[in-house]
Amino acid sequence: MQSENKFREPLIIVALTVIILYAISFVKIDYTITAINFNLKSVDIISDIRNDSTAEVPAAGKLNITTPRVNEASLDFTNVFTSAFSFFDSGFDKSGSELAPQAKSTPITGDTKQLSYFFDALKNAKKETVRVAHFGDSAIEGDLITADIRQTLQDKFGGNGVGWLGITSQDIMFRQTTKHSFSNNWESAALYTSNPKGLPLGISGEAFVPK
Repeated sequence: MQSENKFREPLIIVALTVIILYAISFVKIDYTITAINFNLKSVDIISDIRNDSTAEVPAAGKLNITTPRVNEASLDFTNVFTSAFSFFDSGFDKSGSELAPQAKSTPITGDTKQLSYFFDALKNAKKETVRVAHFGDSAIEGDLITADIRQTLQDKFGGNGVGWLGITSQDIMFRQTTKHSFSNNWESAALYTSNPKGLPLGISGEAFVPK
């Protein structure tokens, strides 16, 4: 059995890999196989840190939204999302300072006409209760994105509450926007844990039964 410590070998392999990839990034490739809709393009491994002076950066507080024509009153509500999303997508932070080059505006795509129903509901928020469901994974569980959106909507249209919370939690410290405690006499099951008794799971993919 060899006792030699080969701790340098992984470093050498990684260094060679980076050098090879960097060299390949200078090879200009632009090839399309139409039959299977496959595009082969050059890859720049330092694109995330390269300063792209030609990129169009929107003004502070603006959000580019690709949306079909809806009623004019509905469009006014797009400003509601600006303060929540501009920090992530606009290229500027909340003070107006420019963020890293990769923080560029990302237009909303897809069947955006569905947003008209949401904007119409917000327009009636003073008279009717509006509930917003934001589905996701651990980022939603930790209130990492939802908190900003919820605060912005509540500041604009009123309302209160911190959204959906399960009776128990895997990690009560994960969600920093709420203080959560519960007794230890709960039996729980979820999509992400075992469910030996086959308990019917609720909308959050969880079930809680008092012992």
